[in-house]
Amino acid sequence: MQTVLQTRAEATGYAETSTFADVTSFCDVLAREYPFVKRASLCRSTEGRDVPLLIVSKPGFTSGSQAHASGDHLVVYIQANIHAGEVEGKEAILMLVRDLLKSDPARILDATTLVIAPIYNADGNEKFGDGLVNRPHQDGPARVGERHNGMNLDLNRDCIKAESPEMRGVLREVYGAWDPDVVFDLHTTNGTRHRFDLTYGPATHPDTDPAVLRYQRDVLLPTVRKQLRKTHKWELFDYGNAERRSGELIWATFGYEGRYVTNYAGLRNRIGILSEAVSFLPFRFRVETTYQFVLATLNKLVDDRKDIRKRIVAADAYRAAEAGIAFEMAARGKEKVDLEDVPPGTRIDHTKAPTKWKSVVLPTYDRWAMTAAAKVPSHYAVPKSSTDAIRLLRFHGIELTELRKTPTGFEQFLIKNTKVSQPFQGHPLRTVEGTWEPRVTTTDDYWIVSTNQPLRMLIFHLLDPLTTDGFVTWNVFDREITSSKTYPVLRKL
Repeated sequence: MQTVLQTRAEATGYAETSTFADVTSFCDVLAREYPFVKRASLCRSTEGRDVPLLIVSKPGFTSGSQAHASGDHLVVYIQANIHAGEVEGKEAILMLVRDLLKSDPARILDATTLVIAPIYNADGNEKFGDGLVNRPHQDGPARVGERHNGMNLDLNRDCIKAESPEMRGVLREVYGAWDPDVVFDLHTTNGTRHRFDLTYGPATHPDTDPAVLRYQRDVLLPTVRKQLRKTHKWELFDYGNAERRSGELIWATFGYEGRYVTNYAGLRNRIGILSEAVSFLPFRFRVETTYQFVLATLNKLVDDRKDIRKRIVAADAYRAAEAGIAFEMAARGKEKVDLEDVPPGTRIDHTKAPTKWKSVVLPTYDRWAMTAAAKVPSHYAVPKSSTDAIRLLRFHGIELTELRKTPTGFEQFLIKNTKVSQPFQGHPLRTVEGTWEPRVTTTDDYWIVSTNQPLRMLIFHLLDPLTTDGFVTWNVFDREITSSKTYPVLRKL
């Protein structure tokens, strides 16, 4: 007889959220009771915790290559608790997997392999404190963990630099082992006070493969929005905030940079799905909306799985001639948004939902548009002496080949100016200005990175010196840049 299994949230009437021990125990029970559920390890955290990775593969696949070879089977990675004060995703995904294992009328588990990190930021989770301190403006639970991980990093800024054991674990155990078609990242927002029950977002990087981007932004998420309005009478909208731009009130999305989990998925030609429960709604309701949003999205993904796989296979083979190096927010049009109506002098309790609203029609900036582009070369040459860059490229799953002769036909980038910002995530973000020159004289030894591989866009954004979220940005080449007026990586068009 199967165990009656509950999360700590359920068992306490949503007064508490699960500890690390609660989550690992829950995963272990599922793995014992179902032969096709595996409790694996994502990484060893900074503070020594074995971060669980739950793999649910009813067909018995043991790798992404096996799953993809079947033709229409999707691999879906679901990540929760990246910010450990935002806890509803942790509870919702454990509950959803348990319930699907008991009853799966839409046959989600037949059509997908689920790879789940229910407590991604395990170290932050265990730093329980006053919920209104660790996660301001949130309606329960009373005690939650902290936003940052054991290295004091925001893990939703770590996808490019991959400094944390958590992100390196994802690159190895998720992208490397499973090559997911879809990536969910489950959050909570405490931004603009509005009337929506949950907000969502696709990958917003404009260099996401166009067919993959259009599907997630224009087909998948609008369909889920309509479905949950029909079945639950909930109102969903694009994640963002009301803000002023050139004196005009607009609804603005989040950044395009690949440092964010969903945008990083996009640069790998994959579907990225951001879920943002609303902090001022009760904890129980936040869990419910997150649960139902993931479930409805999985149902739509299963319905469209053959089309999704075709788009992804085509995206991996597509060779864009150029890619963006500068972007600006763009609007899809105007939509009605219900915002809190606050009479002057009114004191707001930010932990409770608004009771009065005003409807405004706002330009909805849900995407980014390219404003400047550069050519994508056929090859880059990375000096063997740039060991940090080479190690990071390999972490990201990029193929390198050794050059056994002097490079010919390559260009070098001459740096005319460089600037650094105030420190962000421990890094003074760097930008450079300069020009590519055709003649190169060098005796260095190199690794060659061909862009004739599926991660072409990611390679470009990591290695081009003019991109705004690559290796130059995150100081990977600082030693070479500060000691020379040339960028160390060569390119061949």
